[in-house]
Amino acid sequence: MNPDLLVATATGVGLALVSSVHCLVMCGPLAAATRSRGGSSALWQYGAGRLASYSLLGLLAGSVGNVLADSRFARWGEAALSWLLASSLLVTALGHLRKARSAPLLTLGRAPQRSIISRVFLRIADEPLLLGMATALLPCGALLSAMLAAAALGAPLSGALAMASFGAGSGVVLLAAAQLSRLSALGVAGRKALAGVLLVGAAIMLLRPLPMLQSDGQTSCHQAPGKH
Repeated sequence: MNPDLLVATATGVGLALVSSVHCLVMCGPLAAATRSRGGSSALWQYGAGRLASYSLLGLLAGSVGNVLADSRFARWGEAALSWLLASSLLVTALGHLRKARSAPLLTLGRAPQRSIISRVFLRIADEPLLLGMATALLPCGALLSAMLAAAALGAPLSGALAMASFGAGSGVVLLAAAQLSRLSALGVAGRKALAGVLLVGAAIMLLRPLPMLQSDGQTSCHQAPGKH
């Protein structure tokens, strides 16, 4: 095997090992929710979408030699996606809590009208393949580090291989986290425990963009120090 490709593979796997706990906490609830809603096939689709989008990011990073510059619009887009996934986890958690109750809840009324953007976001949350691909757009320090490493390799193939290795390595951790969905088979107590895990994940998804947005605001305030 080409030495450069060996280095790229080792880089991706090494970063996946180092960031395994981070990935478990940040994206483990997403994997568990995906398996809970669609079973093993949905989980594999989620993993395939995630691997494809990570590889594409690595290809782009290796091609240009550095990551694309952050913009305020990109950061708010990442934040919106993170909050969307937080709402998806919340809905799934509430669904498990409702099933854990003895009496079903009935809701009456007309379904609210949704905008095109809302329908697109909801489609992403409901489709495991699209959801896996969208995770590459989430604000994530471990992912950014992997992209910087891929860019430093300076070649499209090496960058793609490094990111694919990172995605595959961290994906093993998420497969293990997805087994938490089996809690739903343990009856009322299991469903409540799974709902608790998903609620924690929703809170993480809700809060994770805030430091990024705060730093963006501070940067904007200091772009022109000579002007008042």
